[in-house]
Amino acid sequence: DVQDLNAELTMNLNVDGTLAEPRYSGKARLRNGRLRIPRLGLQLDKISMSARSEGSDKLSYELAAHSGDGDLKVDGQTTLDSQAGWPTTININGQAFEVARIPEARVAVSPELQIKLQGRSIDVSGEVHVPFARLQPKDVTRAARVSEDVVIVGGEQDVEEKWQITTRVRLTLGDRVSIYGFGFEGRLGGSLLLEDSPGQLTTATGEINVVEGRYTAYGQRLNCLL
Repeated sequence: DVQDLNAELTMNLNVDGTLAEPRYSGKARLRNGRLRIPRLGLQLDKISMSARSEGSDKLSYELAAHSGDGDLKVDGQTTLDSQAGWPTTININGQAFEVARIPEARVAVSPELQIKLQGRSIDVSGEVHVPFARLQPKDVTRAARVSEDVVIVGGEQDVEEKWQITTRVRLTLGDRVSIYGFGFEGRLGGSLLLEDSPGQLTTATGEINVVEGRYTAYGQRLNCLL
């Protein structure tokens, strides 16, 4: 889904050792990057990235990008050990970074996330604040539906090892989160603690409130204010 990717890349990399135990040293830097994601209506620019290793078993990297009126910064470190599952830690921080700009949704987020990866295990924790969102879902009540007697037959697919994902992230809504659709228009607030563990159902603890809103149905208009 990425289009019009442009950037300047410089690299100085040295590799020695054996195939079983390679050693890396050097650095790479990407500057003046930009790209488009048409499906989300996004135009990312001011993209920069740097990665470096000083001959040790660790690779450090940083990334920055601009979208809408906000910025995102990522920094992380990976241990170059395949036997241990390439242990990786990543920190993601942003301020009003736009993640969607389409008719159905315009959303900006301010994340503070910590991610740990090892093998096929991912652990995500932190907070995602939504300072601004305008949601206007499509009316799907008239959409054509597949008949109940339709049977879809597909070929057998290879079974891949699943990722084991553990999540504990708090989602908070700012004072500029609104929704329009299905006869309702209003402003939302509140927060949810989202938790997910391998083999368990995703749970959400907290409240999402209608701070103020209007609902129209059967020719009547109801106003609510909390």
